[in-house]
Amino acid sequence: MPLSGPSSYVPTLTSFRSHWETVDVELDSAGPFTISDPANPDGPRLGIVVMDDLINELQGFADYISDQVARGDVADAALAEAKRAALDAAQEFGRKVREDGRLRHLAPRLPVLPNVTEGEGPFMNAMTSVRSRWSQANAILPAPLLLSSGETQVQFAARITTLGTKFAEAEDADVDAAVGRSRRNEVQDRAREVLASYRAAIEGRFPPGSPLVTSLPRIYPQPGHTPDPVSAAGTWDAAQSKARLTWSASTDAELDHYDIRSSNSGSTYDTETESTLGSVAKDASPLEYLTAAGLGATGASARFRIYVVLTTGNERGSETVTVTRP
Repeated sequence: MPLSGPSSYVPTLTSFRSHWETVDVELDSAGPFTISDPANPDGPRLGIVVMDDLINELQGFADYISDQVARGDVADAALAEAKRAALDAAQEFGRKVREDGRLRHLAPRLPVLPNVTEGEGPFMNAMTSVRSRWSQANAILPAPLLLSSGETQVQFAARITTLGTKFAEAEDADVDAAVGRSRRNEVQDRAREVLASYRAAIEGRFPPGSPLVTSLPRIYPQPGHTPDPVSAAGTWDAAQSKARLTWSASTDAELDHYDIRSSNSGSTYDTETESTLGSVAKDASPLEYLTAAGLGATGASARFRIYVVLTTGNERGSETVTVTRP
């Protein structure tokens, strides 16, 4: 499997590692086969363990990024709920001020309330202003102003503090995911260099036409066209307790196989965090795949795509298919 995106690195490295194993067996006592370290050409040569290290590092980053994206999803949902509740309270406070003649001089000084989708700065500024106006209203009225729920100005102030914490939690999750991607990208850069070094070393060690040369995995797809996507659908199969994914057949003459991939770490399909669940032969019948990935609990939803993969390594995914477990 040539490199096509973040999810392809581990399968590609695995295919190169398998080839390296074959080379070591072929060399027998003349081995093991080693390559120059592209990051330190004058340093120690690298053995097959470098592939294991890269695979483990990238798999670790895939898991970490997936966890942070999921954490961010939870934080975003909690933040959205807290923003809606704060906005509802602020709107009710405004109505109470405007309807009370004793607060007629304060009413024109009420802040313009933001939309619930506003960012931290505008939203928090407006809520802080409401807190201050509420304190001023209490100084004018003979008894503190209460919302219909009984919420007081002190409780609203505590709500704002909690809201600030939720903004920070959502930002932290986003930053942790971004940092994880950046660190992963550095490892991917090294992986490409190691793969290139391995190919060059094999082609330099063995004669052209040798089985060990002709069987070398490709790093990148060959030049060629991108296939048309297939139409895919998914349903929950209660008898199997799995999602049943089905798709139309590709008519591309260079079709090699279909890959089934999933991205369940966020609220939308993200190719940065997708993983390959399995492959289906091009001539399989029926064209379907059963999986419970991401669907371990009642109410869980999972997102999938079916990729058409050509013999050249070029590929294209279907529209996202979402399956929810009843």
